Amino acid sequence: MKDKAACGYFLSILLGKPVTVLRVETQYTIRNLPSHSVVLDALVQDENGAIIEVEVQKLDNDYHPRRVRYIQSAVDWSLLEKGSKYQDLPELYLIFISRFDVFKKSKIKYEIDRIIRETGDIADNGIHEIYFSTNIKDDSQLSELLQYMNNINADDMRFGALSEVVKFQKRTEKWVEGMSEAVIKYAENRTILSKVKIIGNMLKKNIPLNEALEMTDLDKQTYEKYTATEGSQNTE
Repeated sequence: MKDKAACGYFLSILLGKPVTVLRVETQYTIRNLPSHSVVLDALVQDENGAIIEVEVQKLDNDYHPRRVRYIQSAVDWSLLEKGSKYQDLPELYLIFISRFDVFKKSKIKYEIDRIIRETGDIADNGIHEIYFSTNIKDDSQLSELLQYMNNINADDMRFGALSEVVKFQKRTEKWVEGMSEAVIKYAENRTILSKVKIIGNMLKKNIPLNEALEMTDLDKQTYEKYTATEGSQNTE
């Protein structure tokens, strides 16, 4: 997602319209000291000023529509500067991608609208809330992309700039061609150490450990293992 072209290609298929990415931040933290902070998988700004938040979730361990609701509130209060009018809030796309069917209706995509019950009209407040399930298949390009996420293949070049980035990462000498088991383990360690560092910064801000673990998708046992042996694990 850090590659703007790949990110734009990915979002264009998800949203069904061209998306040109101006800025993208991954593992973006929004801190709220009195309450629950959030770490966003990806926060994107497009050429029209719209904000696109992407969340990827493996585990069905919570009621995720309310998780998305909380993320929306955090993003909104982080965007609106003091003294600004509420009309200055940008369009916000909340994209939730999961390996499970959030609403259990066997749909690959769920797009949520706010409806006026008395008239059936859409009450537009600038929020676009969309859920995608990678475990549901059909014959669409969207389904093919979501299946590609489940089974990344460097030889699969169907997805433009996204495929190019994947191929570069998996095939070139600069990245991991011929990756050995030891190198894989090294990459995993680096990822975990990065999360441990993020958690350490959260704890300094008085964010509870259980919340920090949830936001970084790290279990307590792994965290304790790496904090106990951090010196020996650090391969800088």
